[in-house]
Amino acid sequence: MSLSFNNIIAVAFSLLLHALIGFLVVTNWQADSFKRMPIPSHVSASLVQLEKKQPKPKTSKKIVEDKKKREAAEAKKKQALKEKQRKERERAKQEKAKQEKIRREKALAEKQKRIEAERKRKAQQEKIKQEKLRQEKLKKEKLKQEKLEQERLKQEQLRAERLRQEKIAEEKEQQRQRELEERAIQEAIEAEDRLMQAEEDAALAQSYAGYIRQRVAQQWSRPPSTRPDMQVVLAIQMVPTGQVVGVSVVKSSGHEPFDRSAKRAVTKVGKFPKLVDVPPRVFEEYFRRMTFTFSPQDLK
Repeated sequence: MSLSFNNIIAVAFSLLLHALIGFLVVTNWQADSFKRMPIPSHVSASLVQLEKKQPKPKTSKKIVEDKKKREAAEAKKKQALKEKQRKERERAKQEKAKQEKIRREKALAEKQKRIEAERKRKAQQEKIKQEKLRQEKLKKEKLKQEKLEQERLKQEQLRAERLRQEKIAEEKEQQRQRELEERAIQEAIEAEDRLMQAEEDAALAQSYAGYIRQRVAQQWSRPPSTRPDMQVVLAIQMVPTGQVVGVSVVKSSGHEPFDRSAKRAVTKVGKFPKLVDVPPRVFEEYFRRMTFTFSPQDLK
């Protein structure tokens, strides 16, 4: 009801304003003599075309009905436009599908055409290939026969050469056997010499080992808890002058004081001067790194 009342006021005010303007025009009232009146903020106005016969103001119910009709007509118009656009999209989609089908059919036909052309090309190539193979086979057969004849002649020559080489090889083998026999005799003599030398070196090393054992026993101090069955294996490193450069336990006796006493005895000796008289080969083999077994029983 508030909206309809405002509309009625607006229409009445508009009519009044138009009447005033007409009066001013008729009376030749200048614009500068017209004092603009403020328009209330709650009133809106619009110009309307004055006619000779002014229609009666519409009631609020009529205005609402006209608005609904306009909205319905506008909605119907929009719906019709949407339907038209939908149909156009559908037709465009169908046309696109039709063109796509035509394109696929054309592409398939072209593909079949290419496949057929490729098949014919391969068939022609295969025919040419088979003919070429046949010619090559004939050529190879001819070459084979020629090669067999050449091989026969070659084998005869090889057989003659082989007989000559066998004779030479036989003579060489006889010579080789004589040389092997002579070498075997020489190696046996050398082996016997080496064995004798090794026995002499071992005997010499054994005598110097006794010397080393005697010197270590002289420097050994028996721990109180030592038992006669104890045994420790030491590794003694020396240089050709007989100087001890290192001593370590290889196999413990299980009794640490006894092991330490054995190492201490070797360290106290420090140097075995007589080793300077040992031949270098004997020193390198037996004394460069000497394994020394130390046991109280050996010192009796």
